[in-house]
Amino acid sequence: MEENRRIALLIGVRENPGAEHLLPSLAAAVDADLHVLGASLEGSGYGVEILLDPTRNAITERISALFASAPPHSTLLLYYTGHGIRIGTSEYLVPSDACAHADRTDGAAGWEQPHVRESLLEADISRYLANCSAGTVLWLIDACRWTGADQGAAFGSNVVKGPPHSGFAMMTSRGPGEHSGFAEAGSFFTSALARAFDPLTEATTVAQVYEKTRRDTQALALRAQADPQKVLIRYGNDLAEQTRASPTFRSACRNWPRRLPATSTVLRNGCPIHGPTRTTQYGC
Repeated sequence: MEENRRIALLIGVRENPGAEHLLPSLAAAVDADLHVLGASLEGSGYGVEILLDPTRNAITERISALFASAPPHSTLLLYYTGHGIRIGTSEYLVPSDACAHADRTDGAAGWEQPHVRESLLEADISRYLANCSAGTVLWLIDACRWTGADQGAAFGSNVVKGPPHSGFAMMTSRGPGEHSGFAEAGSFFTSALARAFDPLTEATTVAQVYEKTRRDTQALALRAQADPQKVLIRYGNDLAEQTRASPTFRSACRNWPRRLPATSTVLRNGCPIHGPTRTTQYGC
């Protein structure tokens, strides 16, 4: 893989059969999010791969391989849409094979059971980044759920460590105690991300993409008469200023008159399948 490439891995979890008594289906929401963001990224020169309803092992195996093979100076974008859980001061993503406790009251203590917690995926992916040579890693989370008594911290607030000697930024869809809002075209956050990464956007750096995503998410929520939603970004402990100024597009992409044909690879548990079907109605 050549240097300066743009690489995107989009992870979408629609169903959680082992937790369906607590976590509602996000099938239509996830399909819409993957469709709109994948098309935008492809149009801006990213090579896009989609993991659809992956297990925990499938996610960790793929991100480990992707981080290890990313060329120097490349931009690596990792995106997740699905349920997220906060247990104490730690955040977790909910893969398709996750377990849940039997208590239908959704109490925080139930999620702390060892077999339940071990089936989840930590939002802190720093341990998978140790050998990553990418110039910039972007970690974007559109998580639809909040659990636990600690409502004073935002989801992902403790994730600040990226690859050694590389830029890192983590963007999340909502502030403390907020919900990730949606409309027929997709979630407000992911719809705003798609606008920010569109090849015709004025945003060209990580900081500019965040600012446009923040504004557009608020505007979409306001238009839908939904609750306010605050998009947050956290930069890695090292190279924060460099990461803010890091370009999110190849310079040649900015003058393209149209999007490129879709070239994404969609995998379900490691097997290629057809791309996600666009849908227009869903709930969380």
